[in-house]
Amino acid sequence: MEVTDRTLTVTGVVTLLVVLGCVGVVLTTVGGLGGLSGFSVLNTTYGHVNISVSTTVDVGMEVNNIDFGSGYVNAAGNTLVNSTTIPSSTTNPNGFSSPTSFWLRNEGNVYINLTINGSTANDLFAGASASYQYRLENTSLTESRNTTCFDYAGTCTNINCYTAYAGILQDMANTDKSVCPNMSYFNVTEVADGWTDEFNVSISFVLNTLTNGTVSDTIWFTARSLGS
Repeated sequence: MEVTDRTLTVTGVVTLLVVLGCVGVVLTTVGGLGGLSGFSVLNTTYGHVNISVSTTVDVGMEVNNIDFGSGYVNAAGNTLVNSTTIPSSTTNPNGFSSPTSFWLRNEGNVYINLTINGSTANDLFAGASASYQYRLENTSLTESRNTTCFDYAGTCTNINCYTAYAGILQDMANTDKSVCPNMSYFNVTEVADGWTDEFNVSISFVLNTLTNGTVSDTIWFTARSLGS
């Protein structure tokens, strides 16, 4: 049987229609072109968010010099000479001046661990068995009590927590020694609760007949951040 060109044309047209019909059925079944993986219309992208909060460790010294001037020691026994915290009628004996204490303020925005470093009594008065000490005071030059050094660990929640760190004489050393392990900073909430951002550190000498001459010392206060 001879196949004519007309027959081939008709057969091709019919085949094309069948194929197109099948494609249409498939697209209808999968939900159009979006249902085919090769024609995905889904696109995912991403962005970034960054924030940087700076902390400032800054301790200012409102009073940074203590000068006891010149005086003499008792003929027998010891002579106590120390700096004062607030104006008072108490004065040092035997001609020694009565200067105020170091006055420190936390001017940063984080709690700090404050240490002190100076010379030893033996460095200043070799062989004299003298005493050279410092003390965190219970008062400051502008406050009736020290409410700056308190229990940062949170185990104490009332304003009298500062007493654990204040009022104890400590021997000066040529290595870092603690003054306050958690000095607070100016914070509106804490100020409303009664906390402050400053305190005083006094210096004390116990002299005897073996101590003589003029001595001086450079005191280093170091602040380390405890975080916000």
